[in-house]
Amino acid sequence: MKSHLVAVLALSCLAALTPPSASAQYWLYVQFHLTATVQEPISQTSPRTLHERIVTIDNAKILELLGVATTNDFTGAQLVIDHSGLGFSVIKGSNVLADVSPLLSRSGAGDLFVLRGTQISDSNFNVVRNAVQEYQFMPNNAEHSFSFRAEERDKLIWTSTGTNSPNYFERAHSHGFGPGLWNARAAVFAGTIELSSTPPKPATTKP
Repeated sequence: MKSHLVAVLALSCLAALTPPSASAQYWLYVQFHLTATVQEPISQTSPRTLHERIVTIDNAKILELLGVATTNDFTGAQLVIDHSGLGFSVIKGSNVLADVSPLLSRSGAGDLFVLRGTQISDSNFNVVRNAVQEYQFMPNNAEHSFSFRAEERDKLIWTSTGTNSPNYFERAHSHGFGPGLWNARAAVFAGTIELSSTPPKPATTKP
């Protein structure tokens, strides 16, 4: 029983661990596929009318707003986050166009723990973990801001043996959205957020 507890504690610590050789070159490509159902402002006429608005939150919209905020053209760019959660950036190919972490953030907002997997050392593991993440976008700009929490399931593989270059893989799927804020108004979020260390495949059009 004691050895089992030690193993569980070791894996729990691993959940927050950054491998010693890991650095910012391990990008996670981010794909937002969300909608927010927003309560629109109540009219002051009589009788008052109440209605909702459905807002689409995807990469195209986020990159457009980030481009305006930073006076950049992000056409054809990718939204990424450092695998250790240090911040979001916009890249095109191997070039970093902008660090947008002051405008878009992802941070732990609840218990983070390993569900299953194996660990040989701090630099050799294959695990699945569960976490709650909080996303915030343009926190000082109510017109285009949003914030919400999501349950996230991650698959992480880190292998480093001998003198071989380390291999890192992570894929995270966020779900379990709920109440949040859009433009400082109450909203309910739905959809998915996908993070992957492999770039998304380009969309194909049918002939």
